[in-house]
Order: sequence, then structure tokens, then C-alpha cells
Amino acid sequence: MNKDWQQKIFFFLFQIAFFSFASAQSQPTPPAVQFGKVDRADLEMKVYTQDSAAIAVVLYDKGLVSYVGDYQGFRMNFERHLRIKILSPEAYVWSRFEIPVYRNQSNNQGEILLNLEGYTHLLNEDGKVVRHKLESQDVFQTKVSPDVTLTRFAMPYSKVGAVVEYKYTLQSDMIFNLPTWEFQRGIPTVWSEYEAKIPEYLAFSAYKQGNLALDIEKIEKYQDYFGLQGSIYTADIYKNRYAMQNVPAFLPTPDLQYPQLLVNRMEFFLDSFKFPWMSKTEQVPNDWASIHKQLQKDDAVNDFMKKSGEAKDFVRNLTDTLRNDYDKMKKLLQYVQNNVLFTGETSRVPSLKSANFLWAMKEKQGNTADMNLFLLALLRHAKLKADYVVLSTKDAGHPKVDKVIFNKLNMLVVAVEIDGKMYLLDASDFDATPEKLPQRCKNRKGLIMSNEWRTINLEN
Repeated sequence: MNKDWQQKIFFFLFQIAFFSFASAQSQPTPPAVQFGKVDRADLEMKVYTQDSAAIAVVLYDKGLVSYVGDYQGFRMNFERHLRIKILSPEAYVWSRFEIPVYRNQSNNQGEILLNLEGYTHLLNEDGKVVRHKLESQDVFQTKVSPDVTLTRFAMPYSKVGAVVEYKYTLQSDMIFNLPTWEFQRGIPTVWSEYEAKIPEYLAFSAYKQGNLALDIEKIEKYQDYFGLQGSIYTADIYKNRYAMQNVPAFLPTPDLQYPQLLVNRMEFFLDSFKFPWMSKTEQVPNDWASIHKQLQKDDAVNDFMKKSGEAKDFVRNLTDTLRNDYDKMKKLLQYVQNNVLFTGETSRVPSLKSANFLWAMKEKQGNTADMNLFLLALLRHAKLKADYVVLSTKDAGHPKVDKVIFNKLNMLVVAVEIDGKMYLLDASDFDATPEKLPQRCKNRKGLIMSNEWRTINLEN
């Protein structure tokens, strides 16, 4: 090898080493945080230097997703550790927390809350560090819907100067649903990190929302073993790591109707899956045609509509004196709005009890799906051309134009066609009219669930 080539190779290797070193240097170093132990400097902090107006500051927030296997298959664990410094009496709200735990009552799939621990750290009058443990009597469970229970707690002895922290694990058999991670909240954050260790059997797409840049965005691969259904498998694990430091508080202005769309966050959505015992990869529907085909098999909706025959005479008595289809539509919409109590839950699936149409007629309460499917049944008994429309509300985020995210389709409304004109109705909103769909529903496109699939523009 001649001298010129030796010099070129040396220079090339030097460049690789230099840029690797520079890249490593440019990434921030995560704080060394140990649960239950707090630096004295954090306890002595009076003002957060990067935002002197902050009433509190998140010192540390980390979420970790991992998968474990056993005879029953895969489970997903989500571990979280959150630590907050209280700087002002107005920050009392930042020492009160709630953890939603989901469990589907129809199939008993969902989450289990494990290992909840918490501490309040303080300096006493002698300047010594004391800590108060979160006790079981400080923790309360409140069922807010048939499928969701809130675990609520307030950290004991919290006051100005305190550092409060808690950690927990959510164990879930809903392995396709990775938690969304928000880097921002109403107070500034020193360090926020999200890590998801995903086995090769699951293929997710990651989406970042917000204008702030990630300080760490890294994917590493390693191997691990899984015991699944009595067998041992070796799998590649993809460790997805995202972090942001010194994140400013998100303070929306009063005129901002859907601030959730601007908060910096990460979301994961399943594209496909293939477990060792499967012969081929299963693709998750991500286009309107595939989603239409899947939703046509929705047993909860189909069962609800099949049991609606009892309303036939009721609708005839309510609409027989009306002259035209528009008046019938308006009358039935107003009847549901005025006589059925909205529970406050947004859903495209009927609730467990209201999946029985007769129960819905008798009890007259329900979620968005209950109320709008109830309306749909009444409209069809009035001989109107009506279908339901599946959509993603604005507070669930904008679905991608090139890819429909099934998990974001979280609501349904009703479409009625009269004399070639389409009307969209939402019975769960008391102020909605045939000409006025609620703003939360005006989010790009929706899918009309007629025999042939078609979409409708919701923003007109």
C-alpha cells in the first residue's frame, strides 16, 4: 500500500472517530436519579432559574415500556417515575395525581396497577432531610366509566419547598397499545424521557407532535429470550429512546380551542405483527377500505342495531304528523338530545349495558356511540336514508392523511341523506343541529359505514 492511500485511510478513520465523538458529546447526559433519594440542591431550590415565574417544575419524568412472556403469551409493562419540585402555594395541584387504569368489561382485557409508591421530601427546621411515605389510606379508586378506573392520591405533607415523587407499573395484556408520552405540561420540565423496548414480533410507527426538537432520538438493537407458551425464543429487541431537557411550560392562550394538538409528545401505532407460531405477517388496517371491512364485523354495533325493532311503533307515533323527511330528522335528533343523558364518554363503541338497545331505550343514558346509534335506529324506522360515520375527534389528534390510524377513530356520528344533501348529526351534543356539527368532530375525513365504503369531508 502506498503512502498516499495510507494517509487517505487514516484521514477517513479520523473523520469517523471525530464525528462519532462529536455526536456522543452533543447528546445530553441523563440525570442520575434514584427513587427515594433527592439531591439537597433540589430541596434548597427557591426559584427555577430558567423560568422564574414557574410555580413548580418537573425535575424528572421517565417512562419505560418492556415486554415479558409466559405460558399465556405476551404482556406489556409500563413503568413510570415522576418527580416534581413545589415552588409556590399555588402549586398544590401539582402534588395531586391520578392514574387511569383501563379494563374492557366485555373481554376482561386491560391493565393492572402494580407497585405504586410515593414520597414527599422536605427540609425540616434544623435543615435535615425528612421524607413522608405515601400510605395506602391516601390512595382512592374511582370508577369513571364502565371500563376506566382512576387511582387518585395526594402526596402527604406537601408544601412549598417540597419535592414529591411517585412510581408505578401498569401491567397490560393489550400489547398493541403503547402509551402516549407527553414531554410538556403546564409547568417546565428539566428532564423527560421515554424508552420502549419492542420485540421484533411487533412493528410500530412512531409519530412526534410539536415543534420542539428531541435532545435524544435513538434506536438500538440487542437480543433477548422470551418464554412463550412453553417454548423459549430468541428475539431481536429494538430499544427506542426519546428525551428532551429544559422543556418550557405549555401555556395555551384562551382562544386556543384544542391545545392538545400542539403539546410535544410521542405516539406509537401498530403496523403489523408476526409471532413465532404464525406463518405470515398480519397487517393492521391503515386505509379506509380495510377499516371499513373490519368495522362491518363490529359485533357490538351490529347487535345494538339488530335489537332496535321495538322502536318501530314509537317512531311512527312520534313522526306521523310531520310532512317531510327534514322535519322527521330534526324531531328525532331533538328527542334523543332532550331525553337521553350523555355520560360524558367519547367512544365509537356502545357501552356494555347500552349494547342492548332495549336497555338504552329504558334507561336513556349512554356514551356518544350509545346515543348516536340510538338516533340512527330511530331514523331508519322513520324510513330515512341514514348511516353512521366513524371519525377521529380533534382532541384525539389529526390522523395522518397518507395513513389512517385505527386507534384514533374514537367517535361516531350519524349521516342522513335527504334530497341529495348530506346532514351530519351528533345527539350527544345538546347544541348540535342538522346544520351544525360540533367543532370537536370537524377533523378532516370520516368513514361512512354504508354497504360500500366512502369518506366524507368533516370540515365543511
